[in-house]
Amino acid sequence: MNHPNTSPLALTTAEAARSLGIGKTKLFELIGSGALPAIRLGGRTLARHEDLEAFTAQLPRWKSGGPA
Repeated sequence: MNHPNTSPLALTTAEAARSLGIGKTKLFELIGSGALPAIRLGGRTLARHEDLEAFTAQLPRWKSGGPA
């Protein structure tokens, strides 16, 4: 059953790239380097919502004077 107020557990590569504001090529670079975990399901590569949140949480924060 699909509930309208629930987030998907995993996103397609296109959805994950869009949610991060990057291109699919950069997303696959992050997956290939191990920086961003991904799962395979039926031949599709998916990024789990919790992994995307954890990835962005560990990124350095940007300050007006430059990177943190």
